[in-house]
Amino acid sequence: MTSARRYYRFTVSLGAISVLTLLGAMAAVLFAVSPTPPALSDFADACRQFVPVTSWPAILVLVITSLGVTSGVCGSRTVLHHTRSQRRLMRSLGVLDRLHVAGVSAEVFRDARAQAFCAGLLRPRIYLSSGALGVLDADELRAILAHEDHHARRRDPLRILLAWVLRDTLFFLPIMRHVADRYGALAEMAADEAAVRSCGDRGALASAMLTFDERAPAGTVGIAPERVEHLLGRSPRWQLSVALLAAAAATLAVVGASGVATAAAAPHGGISIAVLVVQVCMLAMAIAPVLGAAALLLTIRFALAHART
Repeated sequence: MTSARRYYRFTVSLGAISVLTLLGAMAAVLFAVSPTPPALSDFADACRQFVPVTSWPAILVLVITSLGVTSGVCGSRTVLHHTRSQRRLMRSLGVLDRLHVAGVSAEVFRDARAQAFCAGLLRPRIYLSSGALGVLDADELRAILAHEDHHARRRDPLRILLAWVLRDTLFFLPIMRHVADRYGALAEMAADEAAVRSCGDRGALASAMLTFDERAPAGTVGIAPERVEHLLGRSPRWQLSVALLAAAAATLAVVGASGVATAAAAPHGGISIAVLVVQVCMLAMAIAPVLGAAALLLTIRFALAHART
């Protein structure tokens, strides 16, 4: 299915351009900062001018640097969370046996629910629950294994993780969440198509999907209508929002231009770290009254509600 491949390439390309733009802006603003450690007298001079000192290049340095650091933290957190979740999942599975059907291997684990999934980043494997073996007939089992085998051969767990990392790293671009979620849906439809090609029977896959959906645990997501439509022969809709694309382009343009403008406006010798510290203090002093007022209002509201009861 070409649309899933195209969407994945688009996701990675857009993410790479966005990350490079952010890194370029960070490099530009950090280049504008003086590498010389400030003396205590520099801090004293900056503090004496605390009120009038408002250097917009220094503020842009702080904003873009904060954006870059936050992006790195969000992306790293996604990788760590996924890695820990995978380890917990692997430890919790009680693998009973290995199943071989039509050239596809699967690890059978003990669970009364009907479950089948592909897990593993570099060496993905197929996992099938004992409950699934009890409710699937031979044709349905072949269809499900062919579906998961496509995920394994394409290393979809790794691809989807990369899409999630880009989504969370570039949290300031709403389009990244859209394309990451969309790629996950298209990857499922691509696996459906591969299963149909392998088994030659759409009915077996459709009935297997219904079997899994009927036995899905509470709170989980059932079959997406778009996957059912695809099994009926309808082409998936994978068009992108022009508004989201335009907003992403405008945001990246602002980030890149801010980095260039900051580097160009930096004084000779670079922006002193002492000035940056003063800007942080000024921002903190500006935000503190707002947070204090909000806390006071919440306290009063809680006290009034408690008094009425």
